[in-house]
Amino acid sequence: RDGAGLEALAAAIVRVAGPITTGRGAVAGEVYDAATGVPLADATARFTGAGESGGTFEAQARSDGRGRYVLPATAGAGVVIIDKAGWMAARRQVAVSAGSVTETLDAHLTRRSEARDRDPLLGGRLEAGGHELEVAPGSLASSAGLALTPVSPQGLPVVLPAGWSPLAALDLSPASATFTASARLRAPPALAMTQGTPVALVRCDDVDGVWRVVEVVTAGTSRLEAGIDRGGHYAWLVADSAPLSPPEAVPGGLLAGVPAPALEPDASGSI
Repeated sequence: RDGAGLEALAAAIVRVAGPITTGRGAVAGEVYDAATGVPLADATARFTGAGESGGTFEAQARSDGRGRYVLPATAGAGVVIIDKAGWMAARRQVAVSAGSVTETLDAHLTRRSEARDRDPLLGGRLEAGGHELEVAPGSLASSAGLALTPVSPQGLPVVLPAGWSPLAALDLSPASATFTASARLRAPPALAMTQGTPVALVRCDDVDGVWRVVEVVTAGTSRLEAGIDRGGHYAWLVADSAPLSPPEAVPGGLLAGVPAPALEPDASGSI
């Protein structure tokens, strides 16, 4: 309180940590709601990996009210899976150094849309956020509730290889859904791109944490369209032209990128 009778209150959360045991480290990260940007509490972060000296390790933690989580780890490399019931998961590759805390890339989770039952004999159409899926009659392998959910570029479950930019992305759940004949997936009609530009449709391999090329189409006057045979995370991508262009996307192959640039220790930036 000052002389004029005005009051102010400030509060902060301080984390206190003791010394890290030799050969040990830690992994820290943050989780957000991809739609609102608000920190997401009670998400589960699971870390599995292999230590530099051999052996495997596991750790698990929940995000707090500020979306933060901290996981103890052994020096080595592993994968952090961040998920929450009803939300899409995020996967982060992590290398842990002894005696230090490794910060992972923020996870932006997307809440899944409500599933709609589809008769395998009738098929049907799903639409969400400009995305459209058309399932031909008799092509759905079994009766299933399908959900089509738009995903923001930050909400992608796995980081894209350097050199690729997303135009649009979506999740078709369950990922186990299969189609005996290709279902037609159409991108939102108002995507900004030059006619004649190659556009790659890719699907995330959740097991290996990589992106696989489904089909490459050429941008024209009509909306982008491609065939898919299963559920999962999909994204429409264009290759960057500068400073380097990535290898050409080949249907059926892994999506490859350019080498990530190395930053100088004293590099700085401003916004």
